Amino acid sequence: MSLESLVRALTEERRLADWSARGVYARAAWLARGTEIASGARTAIELSARVHRDTPAGRGSATFMLGVTDSADDALDAALMRASAAVGPAWRSPPPAAPARVSLADPALDPAQLAQVPIAIADQVAAAARAAGAELLDIVVEVEVEAIAIVTRQGLDARWPATRYVVDARLRRDGAVARVRRTARRRDELGLGVAVADAVDAALRRARALATPAGRIPVVVRSAALLHGGRGLFEALVTQANPAFERQGLVRYRPGQRIAAAATGAEPLTVTSDGTLPFGLRSAPLDERGAAVRRFELVSRGVARSLALDGREAALRGESPNGGVRGLVVEAGTEGEAALLASGPLLVVEAWDWLELAPVTGHFRASIALGHLVDRGARHDVTGGVVRGDALTALALAHRSREMVTTPEYQGPATWHLGEMTVD
Repeated sequence: MSLESLVRALTEERRLADWSARGVYARAAWLARGTEIASGARTAIELSARVHRDTPAGRGSATFMLGVTDSADDALDAALMRASAAVGPAWRSPPPAAPARVSLADPALDPAQLAQVPIAIADQVAAAARAAGAELLDIVVEVEVEAIAIVTRQGLDARWPATRYVVDARLRRDGAVARVRRTARRRDELGLGVAVADAVDAALRRARALATPAGRIPVVVRSAALLHGGRGLFEALVTQANPAFERQGLVRYRPGQRIAAAATGAEPLTVTSDGTLPFGLRSAPLDERGAAVRRFELVSRGVARSLALDGREAALRGESPNGGVRGLVVEAGTEGEAALLASGPLLVVEAWDWLELAPVTGHFRASIALGHLVDRGARHDVTGGVVRGDALTALALAHRSREMVTTPEYQGPATWHLGEMTVD
């Protein structure tokens, strides 16, 4: 089965009102090094389609995936049955729009040398570990090259390349174990030397840290904690932009309303979704169903603005699709980091062990992996304890640093003063 065969089957099916097909052709090389060494390569073809069937009662839709040996006709018949059983409001697919212009493939990666790259990266991490006085316990490296194509019934045919590097390593120094996890589209964005040194230092500090005292205290988060797992606390905003939740009245605020019931704060928050960030992990010319990815404001000066609209949601609302929430861009704050930390006592969180967000309410709980208490110029490291609060209100009213940071999913202030929170 190929994308061309899938498109041919979709084109010939007369029961379809509309369809889109997606093909991902991937080559990857990997290396696992620990007590033993293993390496290998893989190739994969992932084909999927979304089909729409119109009935007098409205439009039904279904999605299916195909393996290389699967029959497109059988999968299509099953999808049409599901679509007929799940009819919703009638809508028409928006006309195709020009794909966003965005670079997603590392120009320095030679596909002919793909098998050698994981080895070179593992050696680089081992050298950085030695420089930090640590030993490399184990590491897994994967490097992937993709060719992505999307074809729709309306005549859109878009194709683009993408690359991805994934590194997961454990290191040990003086009995303390450090973890390094990095994902990027370009090798030079992995920042492995700094990442290894920082991880070893954090592991040593955590081993000596005191328990975090319970109570109410102002909390400052560094970017690693703010963005835990990729978008961290911002996932509360992403959920607010879910149009299905908004239509059901499940989310707290809607476009045109403040995201926090309190005042806008000293530095009104503006957050923009940008799926055209060069080499962003969530960047893409089109979404998975062929809607053009666009830059749009999630929040403007503390007020909710736009929802994440795919083709269906956009059509139902009479708006243009935007490809959903992608990379996040936030304006710089007005104060330097030193000024944010000048008064105390403060709890500065550098990393979480875990972060839980209630998707509808925006409230969160997070366990401190490493932080430090600041009071009258003195500081000492702490670990443990669970911080809880309202992520939406905290982000809306936060004081942000002038210092900025760029990650594969975020461009914005490096340090956020979230206000007073509870530590259990």
